[in-house]
Amino acid sequence: MTTLEKIIKSEHLYPLWRIGWLERAFFLACRKFGKQTAQKLFTDVWKGHDVSYYQAYIDFIAMKASGAKFCIPRLGYGVTKDIRFDEYMAGVNSVLPNNPYHFYHPELSPVAQADKVLAILSPYLPRISRVWLDMEYEWTGAYTDSKHWKTYRDGINTVYPTGIYTRATWWDSRVGILAAEFGRDPFWVAQYAPALTLIPKGARFIYLWQEGSPIYEAGQDSPRIDLDKWNTDYNFDAEWNGVTVTPPTGETTMETWKVVTASLKVRSGNSTAYGQVQALALNDKIEGVFDAVSQWIDISKIIRANGSTFSPVAPAKWWCSGLPAYVEKVVVVPPPAVDAVTLDITLHDVKVAGDEYKAVGVKAIKTA
Repeated sequence: MTTLEKIIKSEHLYPLWRIGWLERAFFLACRKFGKQTAQKLFTDVWKGHDVSYYQAYIDFIAMKASGAKFCIPRLGYGVTKDIRFDEYMAGVNSVLPNNPYHFYHPELSPVAQADKVLAILSPYLPRISRVWLDMEYEWTGAYTDSKHWKTYRDGINTVYPTGIYTRATWWDSRVGILAAEFGRDPFWVAQYAPALTLIPKGARFIYLWQEGSPIYEAGQDSPRIDLDKWNTDYNFDAEWNGVTVTPPTGETTMETWKVVTASLKVRSGNSTAYGQVQALALNDKIEGVFDAVSQWIDISKIIRANGSTFSPVAPAKWWCSGLPAYVEKVVVVPPPAVDAVTLDITLHDVKVAGDEYKAVGVKAIKTA
């Protein structure tokens, strides 16, 4: 790390980088003098906004008309629910793709915070494809250490995939030895600069860049709103799932696959970034729905070679790779059609012990 990078990422200077104009001016100077170069491609075409109660009333139709492609409402702070979260979730539904974010509080139990997140989101379960974890607190507490972040993240992972929102100027001096562990999640990186040049330690997948908080009209009452841009290296539809804009129609196709490799991991999400929840062995079978975008199978049931079965308990999800190297689709061959047979059947009404019975059905048995 260069001397400049050490200065930039010093935890003592982090409060300065929360002053938007100062951060932007500093990195503009760095870029001008060739000290920083852009790392990822982001364009105005794929922009959106993260919002909280600060934005007050939001007209999401107007936000979409302003060019926004997505929205990220704040669901809460610590164990406190954002007072406008339900209002925003109702307003943005069927207007813009949306996933929520939650601010981690280092003075509160990470288990309690994860439980609160799940409770707040329970009415919205079918709509959520990811929860973003906002990591940028400027004070200390009993749960400051990154091992507690993991407890918090893992608790939410029992139901939802997660992503990390942070700044490299904050993250790098605090994450410690767990940088690679958190690197399995996608990152949403804040840097108020002409380009994203600082990638947080351990981060491998940079999905979003928060590039500033301008005075900008996007349907909100507040003068300012955060501006976020999608990284065009990644498939936008696969991430946001289109659940609030183009809900799926028709019946899903449930199919069966057989494991053709010695060992196959079952994960909590549809990529190798997610943790393992089960392990499959050769000749185990899987019932589920194949996702053509990710090439993974959304598992409804596991059938072991010995006949025992396992299924995820809702709302948890299980996934495994659907690549031919690992699984083979089981083709169900229908039984041969039965030749048409003409039966001459006479139905009789009967009387038993004074009660009358009418024949309404008959079973024909082949005798030869």
